[in-house]
Amino acid sequence: MRRYQELGIQGQVEILERPGPAKDRLRALMEWAIDQDFGGTERKGCLAVNAAIELGGKDAAVAQLVGGHVGRLEKALCRVMEEGQASGEITSGRPPMELARFFLSGYYGLRVLGKVVEDRGTLTDVVEGTLAVL
Repeated sequence: MRRYQELGIQGQVEILERPGPAKDRLRALMEWAIDQDFGGTERKGCLAVNAAIELGGKDAAVAQLVGGHVGRLEKALCRVMEEGQASGEITSGRPPMELARFFLSGYYGLRVLGKVVEDRGTLTDVVEGTLAVL
């Protein structure tokens, strides 16, 4: 779990730190998640999300690892939101951290749906709806 947390979050943060428009990077992260969840035949989903749902309230070590994962992603998202607001691309006047947390709810909801929804278009609608609000 620790190794997954280190490697998994690094790849996600790297997507957000790429050059380019903020919404393109946010879209890239969500599309990466869809590709991960629809890749292969087993539909395993995200280990961090699975662990949080299964053990987060029961195992302090799991809660701490997942919390670190979420916290690191949250900080990267906050930076993207700040950059997007500064460039005028993100028009919401809400605080960047609030936007980052809103995006996290859509992103992790997308990861949960990716385990059970058979229609990729449904997940694409989540991406479009989340980005439209920003």
